[in-house]
Amino acid sequence: MIRMKNLYDVLIVGGGPAGSVLARSLATQGWKVLLLEGNYYSRPRVGETFSPQLLPMMDQLGLRNAFEALPQVETYGTQSFWSEESPDFRSAILDQQGNPRHVNRAAFDEMLFDAAQASGVETLLHARLHSLQQNPEGSW
Repeated sequence: MIRMKNLYDVLIVGGGPAGSVLARSLATQGWKVLLLEGNYYSRPRVGETFSPQLLPMMDQLGLRNAFEALPQVETYGTQSFWSEESPDFRSAILDQQGNPRHVNRAAFDEMLFDAAQASGVETLLHARLHSLQQNPEGSW
């Protein structure tokens, strides 16, 4: 068990895309952040297909090169089953922004977690938050 005494401005539980990007953003603004992730990124995760609209976001975050270095497969369309019996197919061949990319989700999450760490976020892997208490001064 780790006991902390007012060492951080922000505690983020969950090192997935939202948690890692938020942690990195706050750290670059001067906040002292602790990011906890309950698993190791070597554990299999469901894959992800990203549309080309993700690329400007990766540019904005300064992570385009890291994203491009991930193992990925360009796709030309997606086929999915939702509530109907027949599949929904969406072609990407004529999309002017390019084709979607299927990316290893564990590698993507780990890349974002590492970027948060590189920006000054303190990180703990295989961590669980068991309790959180507010002290009389109002901090947690």
